Amino acid sequence: MVMKRKSELVGLIVLFLLVGVFVEPKTTESVQPLYITGRVQSVSSGRPLPSLWVVIYEGETAKGRSLTGDDGKYYIGALDNREYKIVVRRGNETLFQEMIRLPQNERYDIRVRE
Repeated sequence: MVMKRKSELVGLIVLFLLVGVFVEPKTTESVQPLYITGRVQSVSSGRPLPSLWVVIYEGETAKGRSLTGDDGKYYIGALDNREYKIVVRRGNETLFQEMIRLPQNERYDIRVRE
């Protein structure tokens, strides 16, 4: 009887150890997608520039785009912690381009020549 209880106890200990090995521990840290936001303004007048495309590239692939509003503001979400090229366009004309790094540049105002 004592031997049977010992073997049951050993079996339970082994089971708990195995469960501990295969169950992924919970972390309090969650990975949030990053974003970039800002305003596009005229270099000369400082006024906001509406209806310009702000495009984020990873290599040659566009990862997101936003059309500036009447206030010149743009927002592009669902980005990762890495380096991107940010480009501002009016039609096919490139008005601005620069390399940026997220999350350091989550707020990124841009001044362009009209």
